[in-house]
Formats: sequence, structure tokens, C-alpha cells
Amino acid sequence: MGARSRVGNSPISLQGMFRGRNLLKLDDKGRISIPSRYREIINANHGGSLVVSQGFFTEFPHLLIVPLDTWKGFELEFGGADLFDTSIERFHARLRTMGGCEEARLDEHGRILVPAPYRAYAGLESEVACAGMGRYLSLWKPASLEAAMARAEKNLPEVRKHLAAQVTERPESPTGR
Repeated sequence: MGARSRVGNSPISLQGMFRGRNLLKLDDKGRISIPSRYREIINANHGGSLVVSQGFFTEFPHLLIVPLDTWKGFELEFGGADLFDTSIERFHARLRTMGGCEEARLDEHGRILVPAPYRAYAGLESEVACAGMGRYLSLWKPASLEAAMARAEKNLPEVRKHLAAQVTERPESPTGR
């Protein structure tokens, strides 16, 4: 049985999580090759289907690469609002998330197309930094990722406090203790 943890109110399997950083090349057609360790997870656990979306922090523009089934779960929770919902905040949130994403599929070489408007938003050029974020990946202009990492390092005490508040139980250790 894989290690399990509880984050917020949801149990999460720690198998198949995206971790680490990679420097990727963007080809002339706007495609990136997903690293093989991530490809294996995407194909085995998610059927090769993904969603490309803008990230949520405009100070550090980046893209999210989310398995389609994970994204659909988010849509069910967040996007199931009534057609006649008049909350401008919820409308803007849906427009930004559901209206600001594209489905993508790994090709036979493990690549995905990153549409031009998304590349422009994140400032992606020939080199792309890819960071594993647990249940999804993020794509960055390398300098933007370094700036975000520097900010996170500067705010480490606050990051620790946030993480401590999110984790409500420890994952099982490999030895079962």
C-alpha cells in the first residue's frame, strides 16, 4: 500500500506525485518534451491527457500542466455554478480558470504543444523550467522560477507555518512505523 497523507480534507496518494525541477527545450512548433519520469505518471495514471492553464500568480507568470482527470475534479467543485449566478467574483474566477485552459495530449514522443497565447503569457522562449508541484506540473521562464524560489526562500518561516497548518497527519513510513 502506498503512503497516504491528509492535506486539508482530502486523502492524497503519494505515489504518482510530480516532484523536482528540469530544464526543457521548447521546439520551433511550441512543443516541449515532458521528462520521462513525469511521462510515466501521466500515461499510467492519467491516460496521457492534460490541461494547460495560466498560473494564478501574476507576479510570477507561469503555466500549469494538470492531468485532465485532476482538472475535471477541480471543475466539478469550482465550475458547477448556476448559469444565472450573478457573483462577478465567481464569474471572473471561472472565466480565468475554465475559459483560460486548453486540453493537451502527450504525443508518441512524449511531447505536448504549449499554445502560443500561453507561451506569451509566461514569457516562454527556447528554454523552459519545469517544476513538479505534487498533483501537477508548472512551466516557467527560468528567471521567473528562480525569482519565485528566491521569494519562497525569503519567506521560509511563513512557508513552514502554512505547511504545518495544511498537513494533519504524517504519511506512513516505508517501514510501516
